[in-house]
Amino acid sequence: MENMNWGGAVVGRFRAGRYASLLVAAVVGMSWVLTARVLAGGVSMGTLPAIPFAAHPMKMTGSLRGWAGIPSVKEVPLHVALLHSSMAVIRELQTHPHTVRLQLCYDAKYLYAALNWQDPHAGVNTTPASEPAQWAAGGGGVELHLGAGGKAGRVLHLACWPVQGGKAVALMARRGKNRHWFNPVKDGAAAAILLHENHLGYNQMIRIPWALLTGNGQPPAAGKLTVVADFVWSDLTTAMLRSMPFDYSLVSPRHLTGDILTSAKPKYGQGYLPNPAAWGQLHFANRPQAAVQVRSYTGLGATAMTASWAKHPPVMNGNLSGWPKQGMARMALLSRYLGRRYSGTIGVQYDRRNLYIAAHITSAVPLFNQMIETTKAGFWGGDALQLRITNGHRVVNICGWYDTANHGPALTADTGDLKSPYLLKQGAKEVFKADGNGHGYRQEIAIPWKVLFPKTGAPKRGANWRATFQIWWAGLSRRFSMYVPVELASPDALAVHYKLPKSGAVTVGVFTKSGQLLRWITRAEYQYAGERTLSWNGMNQYHQPIAAGNYVLKVLYHPPLTTTYKLTLGNPGTPPWPTANGKGDWLGDESNPQGAATDGKWVFLASPCAEKGFCIIAVNSHGQRQWGLGDDGAPRTVSLAVCGQYVYALFSGPVLTDASRHYNGKNAVGRAMLECLNKRTGEPARFSLQHPYKVVAKWPYTDNIRGLWKLRRDMTFSPENYAGQTRYSSIDEGGPTNAVSVAGIGERLYIALLYENKILVLDARSGKPVGSIHVDKPAGLCAGPDGTLLAISGRRVVEINLHAHKQTVIVHRRRPTGGPVVQLMTGSKAGTTVPNLLAPRCVTMGPDGDIYVSDWGKSFQVKVFSPQGRFLHAIGKKGGRPWLGNFNPDGML
Repeated sequence: MENMNWGGAVVGRFRAGRYASLLVAAVVGMSWVLTARVLAGGVSMGTLPAIPFAAHPMKMTGSLRGWAGIPSVKEVPLHVALLHSSMAVIRELQTHPHTVRLQLCYDAKYLYAALNWQDPHAGVNTTPASEPAQWAAGGGGVELHLGAGGKAGRVLHLACWPVQGGKAVALMARRGKNRHWFNPVKDGAAAAILLHENHLGYNQMIRIPWALLTGNGQPPAAGKLTVVADFVWSDLTTAMLRSMPFDYSLVSPRHLTGDILTSAKPKYGQGYLPNPAAWGQLHFANRPQAAVQVRSYTGLGATAMTASWAKHPPVMNGNLSGWPKQGMARMALLSRYLGRRYSGTIGVQYDRRNLYIAAHITSAVPLFNQMIETTKAGFWGGDALQLRITNGHRVVNICGWYDTANHGPALTADTGDLKSPYLLKQGAKEVFKADGNGHGYRQEIAIPWKVLFPKTGAPKRGANWRATFQIWWAGLSRRFSMYVPVELASPDALAVHYKLPKSGAVTVGVFTKSGQLLRWITRAEYQYAGERTLSWNGMNQYHQPIAAGNYVLKVLYHPPLTTTYKLTLGNPGTPPWPTANGKGDWLGDESNPQGAATDGKWVFLASPCAEKGFCIIAVNSHGQRQWGLGDDGAPRTVSLAVCGQYVYALFSGPVLTDASRHYNGKNAVGRAMLECLNKRTGEPARFSLQHPYKVVAKWPYTDNIRGLWKLRRDMTFSPENYAGQTRYSSIDEGGPTNAVSVAGIGERLYIALLYENKILVLDARSGKPVGSIHVDKPAGLCAGPDGTLLAISGRRVVEINLHAHKQTVIVHRRRPTGGPVVQLMTGSKAGTTVPNLLAPRCVTMGPDGDIYVSDWGKSFQVKVFSPQGRFLHAIGKKGGRPWLGNFNPDGML
């Protein structure tokens, strides 16, 4: 083949003949770098395209030049690059990042693996080759757990680690559950190591004979391979990992989950299973029976198990000695490869009073969970056990965990499942006992039937219910594991050759003589300069054979494209991502900002729903976030009030009355929840110490969702038709709600109930109601001067005299001496040309006493009035700025 340089491209010609007569060339393929996604705590899941066939044996030199273009998967053990922290351990990790890239290819005799490590202590491992079982204790390296031939095939465990300061490498292996290690070199295995020139990393290459994996010494007939890799860095010691911030050990992320009782094969890393159809069968019987265990490539689980009748209540001491072993169901994640590293055993008993659960869970690190009980979110905080169960009429989701902060058990139900979510306060019991080796714990639970299913109580003997158990593991282990299911690519039939003048990103295509593109062979793949060979299956881009003839091979090369971070859209946080010091990131990702309040020093902001980010934040005078708090229940709207040392947040919107997770117009009630926080720390205060949220009002739910496009088109936004959007605000719908605003004056809180034409009065210390004030269509509230209260009332702003006993509304402009409510302004003409207030929503007062009113409808302005109600000016262009098109800084949205 001829090669010539043509304007930064290499152009060649070749003739395609009968495919079967051509030699097989090495597959180099596209240059893929795929970062692993999280499967579980301590176990990530990597994805690779089909691994290529190598036409020539890969030389065991440690150099990765011959691996250019072969797909790789990347493991990052600790994601700290974007963290802002003064902690020495974080800053050290940022200065010297830790990563490893794994590449795989194969030929007829061998499987090849290449690893490119970033490790500031490259080549450090003090474990001699004679002690392979302890290889990870001495420093860095890798252990590959390889399986071929399906569930019944062989499993090979192969450890490879640096010795002699990185000058050589040790390679040892064992088979299946056999604990005996042997030297695989005599079987044709080999390994090599090469330190990077900067000594901040190293390369490893490993050659594994198929004879160690398959019975016939050939690649797996099914073309599939399971790879589980344990990566260890020498300086990521147990002590160092324990010094990491706790929440970071979860955010990293290293949080594993698996369901033990499912309708089909075991499920891992899928989060919760909301549909009972995916759950297994829980059979209530007189005697324990063996569970129906099932295996899959990812581990061991069960599809059915027995809850046996308890003649005597189990002794709750955490040792499980009195539990019948026959009825226990077992589960394990990747058990053929990782053994019992992540596993669990669960048993169930019952009597007329209680449901009893026993669990023995093993893990790589000791038991811990930093979520306190009042969060009802133990599954986010560390080790936890969840039960999801239905009697056919109602679904209940239970979570049990050890509350590390309060040194005791926690057992809660999901919001809305039960009348009260705190089971330990209703007669339930829970006991924990840690294993002596620090790698597991025992857990016992007793839950009264009258709490779980108060209408139906205990099941009848012989009943079959749907249930599932979900185990959560958490924590940072020295072994950062990755699960990679692999397919072997079939050898291609054609080889194309060219000479690359310079290293860079390369795109190669096959063209007709007239310039028509037939097939990309590779695109944007980084390749080194020199002679290159790519393989091709002779198909066009539509997977049709190309006829024999003369074609043109074009090769385009250029320096690799780079990226530069500029900004994060929709997030003005400093920085816009979570940080270890707790001051990065911003408001919620699922809703728009709605609430704002200030104490003159800090500003407090709120959005009603957040999965990423926060529902409530405090920012200082420079706009730097000081603290943030999540949300509960995805309400429709939120408002804030600052009073004394506290911030009060009012959440309002519908809540489901069943477990369907979908509104149908009949399965919800309206609800207002109030929260009290210390304004400087964000910690719960006053009535929120016992429970984060206090329900202060309920009302019948009306399904009045409407399309926001119509409100925008007609410019008819008002408090009566809009308070906020449904969850996931990308859906262009919204609706109103009843409780729309909160204000605080002294030791009283005031909540505007729009539907009920009243303002609810609460004791600020307890959150309990102490009275109400009749006001027509109340919306925004604000603490006024001299203990008065400003309120939006329909299209008016009124001042409420809180000390008067009468509930009279006076509509004229002069300030009377009596009566509790005085209209200050309507926006009508009185020596000015200000238009009427069209749809006022919120009101607040400036330090000079001026009154600011946000006016919706066709206005979309903030209108400013003097303390006496005289119109001063409007802020913003009338009508606001357009929802689509060019940005107009003079308009509001």
